[in-house]
Amino acid sequence: MVLRIRKPRTISTTQLIVVSVVGVLAGAYIWQPLFVKYRENSESIKKMESLKTIKKSLNSSPGIMFAGIAVSGTIIFGYRYLIKPTLDYRRRVEAESFANFIFEKENEQLSKSQ
Repeated sequence: MVLRIRKPRTISTTQLIVVSVVGVLAGAYIWQPLFVKYRENSESIKKMESLKTIKKSLNSSPGIMFAGIAVSGTIIFGYRYLIKPTLDYRRRVEAESFANFIFEKENEQLSKSQ
């Protein structure tokens, strides 16, 4: 069984971006208590200066916006350049096989009628 991921035709790219951003922000809101608890208990993260800088920048409003845009961009890139070409190729192969089937049946009917 092949798992197909398709973007419904009724959903525009803008709607997909908005839903992705809302989903990321909602996930951050829901999991925030767990992250806070983990941050308090973890001393290895507190010792690393580079992670502190990243953590401070991501806790700011521009950092959250950048993270949301980055996630949305990744989703759009993944769909546009990885998933969509594969789905288009499969659709073309399937359409070609249907066309060949119809062509063969028409040829059979023509040869029977002659």
